[in-house]
Amino acid sequence: LRSKNWRGRGTLAGSLFDGPDRSAAARALALRRMSTLGPTRSTAHDGTVTIEVPSAGPYGMELQGDPKSGMCAMIRQWERLPGGKFGPIQKHGGVRVGDWLIRINDFDCTTQRFSQVHALLADSNQLRKTLVFGSRAKYKEICDSNSGPKVKGALDSSGGPQFVSSVRMARVNQYEQSPFAEYEVVCRLRLVTNKVQKESTIKWCVWHRFSEFEELDKALRKQLGWQMGNISFPPKNSLTFNKLSLDFIETRRAHLDNYWQQVMSLDRIAEFHKHHSSEHLKVFLDIPNQMANGSPRGGGGG
Repeated sequence: LRSKNWRGRGTLAGSLFDGPDRSAAARALALRRMSTLGPTRSTAHDGTVTIEVPSAGPYGMELQGDPKSGMCAMIRQWERLPGGKFGPIQKHGGVRVGDWLIRINDFDCTTQRFSQVHALLADSNQLRKTLVFGSRAKYKEICDSNSGPKVKGALDSSGGPQFVSSVRMARVNQYEQSPFAEYEVVCRLRLVTNKVQKESTIKWCVWHRFSEFEELDKALRKQLGWQMGNISFPPKNSLTFNKLSLDFIETRRAHLDNYWQQVMSLDRIAEFHKHHSSEHLKVFLDIPNQMANGSPRGGGGG
């Protein structure tokens, strides 16, 4: 895997627009030439996502209540709509199985029985229907706040995993001589200083082409061996002639994100401070710079 500084392509403040010869008009033209696809928010990185849906379903998701309390409603699995299409929630791309439906319009779902939440969601007589979904960590945070104040000085353990990442957006970069598609990998890393029990979170993003994901995949398979055995990399070839079409790029982004989540779920894959951590993955994600500076770099991830 090539070792290079990815930030030049990953940020609008990077090398694309640096230097005295870059006029405001040139910057504006370059921005217009980059069409972005994918969700602008996700529960994994932003905690909550708000989605406007039709008053009447189906919405393409199977829900279940909290196994312990019977409250609220969690997405158990996705269901295809008639004709095999994705429902509006899954199609959004920023909500995942295991997330919680925490609000319907002004109705707080976290304090209500599952049957009440399900009945309100099925009610087609509402003029509008705005759904707010939250991550597991967000749901736990809300439940903890509803149950009473925390012990003073205690760190909140509901912040979720230390590292969260997803392939959130895609764009067609036409600034170069030959246009190409590239994909945004957004990252969130929680850093905890045990000495003073202080926690901080840094967010950033990097942009990569499909071929660079492919190079990383080869490197990970060589290093991790059997651990990558059940993880399939998205197919390179397809029957699509125009690989810069918006439909093709968005489909590929979704496939890359599905692949990426499987990689991120591998045991100890995100222990970047340990000797067994993949150097190829750290370079791909710009981890050395992020951990050294302890502040976001590489663009507006999050």
